[in-house]
Amino acid sequence: MTPTSFTSVMYLCTLTLLSTLFFFRLLNLFLTILLTANPNKITVSLFYGSGGHTTELLILSKVLNLNSPTTANRFNLIKYCGTDDARSLKIINSDPQNTHSHHLLPRSRSVLQSWSTTPFTALYSLTYSLFKVTWMQLTAPSDVFLSNGPGTGLVLMVCFKISNVVLGTRTRVIYVESWCRVERLSLTGRLGRFFVDRFCVCWEGVKGEGRVLLDNVMFEKEGEKGEEKRRIPTVHKRRIGNVMGTVFIGGVWCSMVFLFKAYL
Repeated sequence: MTPTSFTSVMYLCTLTLLSTLFFFRLLNLFLTILLTANPNKITVSLFYGSGGHTTELLILSKVLNLNSPTTANRFNLIKYCGTDDARSLKIINSDPQNTHSHHLLPRSRSVLQSWSTTPFTALYSLTYSLFKVTWMQLTAPSDVFLSNGPGTGLVLMVCFKISNVVLGTRTRVIYVESWCRVERLSLTGRLGRFFVDRFCVCWEGVKGEGRVLLDNVMFEKEGEKGEEKRRIPTVHKRRIGNVMGTVFIGGVWCSMVFLFKAYL
């Protein structure tokens, strides 16, 4: 391959990538404007893992009043559950009125599964979850994703970070380490810290750089009266960010097209 043809191929690949990003960002922008029923609500995505992880997240949701009828006008909940977890299925069946959105995902690793087969099931879970999260982010973008593991929660963290880059969404990923982790982080925590915006722990023994205790997860106090200030961007700010990102990518795309034509 000559240098000229190689340069042409690189230009075409770059244009294809930018065109894809531009298309998805435009699609996300229009769908967000058209389908956002109540811009004052905060959309929170939760992942209910298995066993003790589900119990911990249920307690945390209760503490944050995410499932309370009194805060139904403040939160839209999107729940992701493992397909083979009985407790997660019970959570879905406990909502007969379908007040929240529920989605079943394949687990990245089953209990006692061999580590030699884990990469294959994890890859399948990542592929399936990426399509599911992309569709949900296009139709009902989340403001916050909250997870406490296990492995499939890590897969969802990666998916939400990818959607932030590709779709221009601004979902904050919050990970809460399991309460039983007193001295050492779990494998999900050690890997997931690279994909989170806020890493929360429950014990001083595992509080390291970049980690915060659970008493300050989503809100910060300010003023003498201790008013709660939401640290989550409003819908209008997210729209402005989406517009600016879309315009930027569109400008780069137009510049690449102009340079490509001039080069030819």
